[in-house]
Amino acid sequence: MEVLVRRKAFYHLIGVGFLFLLCSQPNQPLDQTAPVPPEMITIYGPGSLHAPSEIGQKAAEANQWFQFAAQMLAGVETIAPEVNANVFQWELPLGEGTIMRLIKAVRRSDKSVDWTVRWDGQADDGTIYNDRTILIGKAGKNNRSQSWAFYDIISGVETNKITWQKDNAGNISMVYYFPLIKGEWRLVNRTDRSGSYEFYLNNIKQFTAEWAADGSGQFQDFRGEQPTNGQWD
Repeated sequence: MEVLVRRKAFYHLIGVGFLFLLCSQPNQPLDQTAPVPPEMITIYGPGSLHAPSEIGQKAAEANQWFQFAAQMLAGVETIAPEVNANVFQWELPLGEGTIMRLIKAVRRSDKSVDWTVRWDGQADDGTIYNDRTILIGKAGKNNRSQSWAFYDIISGVETNKITWQKDNAGNISMVYYFPLIKGEWRLVNRTDRSGSYEFYLNNIKQFTAEWAADGSGQFQDFRGEQPTNGQWD
């Protein structure tokens, strides 16, 4: 019995000592390495000239918005930001008039980074931007996902939003939303170059398409009085 009591006391001391060590460890330092802008993807339509043109057109439109986001974040690698804990801020010229790009990056505990770009200053045509929000985005850890909301430079209202994510196989799923008309376009690019496309208007399906790796595919169009089916090679 005495041996059992001593053993319990011994284990108790070990537990207390371990807890003390844990509590006495210093807090992990914040990662104050400045975030770099995420790499933008390029989304594709079917690799066939006979595919419905709207698929490639919508993919090209999304790519232009990705390029715009990249342009708004360009240059942060060349200048040291102001740092406050996990918040990083830059002021960089837009290249028009006296407008400055006010760029803020917030590194989250899950290693994602929130990005915000605002304009402040006067354009060559005399337009004054007073801390005008231009885009808000998030890049996930290891750039496996992104989300970008774009804002009208005059009214300041959100014009469109694009989100995408990449699965473990490398396939990309993108959703492009235009709130003004409640239009939504969904594009899937698989690593073998096959994919799919869907278009919704006010949550009502308008058009769908699927294509194979060689670019051939089929579609359904619901925009007429009767749905129509078709295919291309």
